[in-house]
Amino acid sequence: MRLVDNYEHYLEDINKEKSFNDKHIVAIINISGCRLVCTKDAASMPYLKNRDFYSKSKVPKIYSGLRNKDLLDKTNIVSLKNAAK
Repeated sequence: MRLVDNYEHYLEDINKEKSFNDKHIVAIINISGCRLVCTKDAASMPYLKNRDFYSKSKVPKIYSGLRNKDLLDKTNIVSLKNAAK
């Protein structure tokens, strides 16, 4: 969990906006290499899509309902990396 905690602190340093209250989710996405996030939280979407928040991983795609059903395929599934042992 240290990787996520450390990255969350980094995000706190580069973005002080109070509305950015899901830093832990962006940290998990960045550390894990997650490609797809399922959410209807419109307030978090600008932060989830911000390229400046991701080091090596790409910005994830966002599934928010049936109109995004084309995103539900094998190409958006990643192998776990940085998993705790």
